Amino acid sequence: MQRPTRTVVFGVFCLIGGGFLLVHNLQQLSVAIGGPDAIDVESVGRVSGPMGEMLRDTSVALQAAMREPVYRVGLGFKALASSAMACVLFAVGLGLMRDRRWTIRLAKVWAIYAIASAVFITVLQALYVVPNVPAAKDGAAGFQYVSMAFMLLVLCIFPVLLLRQLPTKAVKNYLAYQEAQRGGPPVVDTGSPAPFDQRSAVADDPPPQAPPPPSPPSTGSTWRDDPWNDPGAR
Repeated sequence: MQRPTRTVVFGVFCLIGGGFLLVHNLQQLSVAIGGPDAIDVESVGRVSGPMGEMLRDTSVALQAAMREPVYRVGLGFKALASSAMACVLFAVGLGLMRDRRWTIRLAKVWAIYAIASAVFITVLQALYVVPNVPAAKDGAAGFQYVSMAFMLLVLCIFPVLLLRQLPTKAVKNYLAYQEAQRGGPPVVDTGSPAPFDQRSAVADDPPPQAPPPPSPPSTGSTWRDDPWNDPGAR
């Protein structure tokens, strides 16, 4: 049975994405534990140009948001849960590369969590990060919210594709076929005896003998009634 291409494509993306998300969320977890001091604004300030200015504004806003207990706890909770789910995504990729049927259900669980996590972190940043951006204080907050909405859309693309494009009929049939091949064909009891296997016979065994003929029916006579057995009749 031919292997669907999408199982390989999604498998590779899940492996790469799982490793990247694990590193990213562990970094977020360390920032949440470290607090405002974990954000180095001075190193970002050395970057010149528009990109450097944007990074400085973002760093200042994040440092201010980290002083809020709700944002810090929410970021830490999200980073911890996403680190575990990154391992789940890596397992999905490994399972797809090895043609495991359970990857369909596991991929669905991860995709639903990823969409919910993206909405959660977007709302959290809109409440605590955007109001602290210097450009937003000057009246340019609309651009910041539009950027966050675009980022939310980007974060949801892969989970939606995983939900819609992976569990197709062709993929399900292929994974079910591979699982059946690993388990072997089922044994069907037909009720008929098994054929004689000549290889299992021993060479020294004697050939089968014909059954003895049936004995004649008894007439009720005794041993001496037979003249051949009577000594006086000879």
